[in-house]
Amino acid sequence: AADLRAAGHEVLIALTGLPVAPEPRDIDIALSAHIARLPEAVGVWLPADSAVLRDRQLLRHAVAVLGDTGHGLVSPLNGLDAAGQEARAAGLPAISVPRALESEGAGQGGVTRALARGALRAGVEGRYVVQGETRADTLLALRDGVSRLSGDTLAVAPLSALLRRGAS
Repeated sequence: AADLRAAGHEVLIALTGLPVAPEPRDIDIALSAHIARLPEAVGVWLPADSAVLRDRQLLRHAVAVLGDTGHGLVSPLNGLDAAGQEARAAGLPAISVPRALESEGAGQGGVTRALARGALRAGVEGRYVVQGETRADTLLALRDGVSRLSGDTLAVAPLSALLRRGAS
């Protein structure tokens, strides 16, 4: 992670490894361990299948802990966006990600289509966040797509910039 940060990439902690039915102390232990291993992280990613997203009490607890550690919250946009609601209520910088780049289909072509769709949405909404996996085809499509789509109407920004602006 330190090498990635030194190369200008941002790092998120994926809050994984929790028990099937976690309790607040499980979140404390997991976040403490992840933050100790990845102090360069700008925020915490809650995967779509995280039990934390299905339990408001756990979600509130995670948001409170992140407020104490100074990390933002990044989560998939699900339903009424409980994660975004809880983060905003607590004043925690948060980003809700509508879709993954790979959701348009496998391979570089699917990622390119999702990126183009995201660029269109950014033009309409003023900003739009896409999330992708760290796979060779995703990174290649992202590099190529951004160079084609960038210009006067599109700017690619790191998550930390959006978190500082209080994006949600």
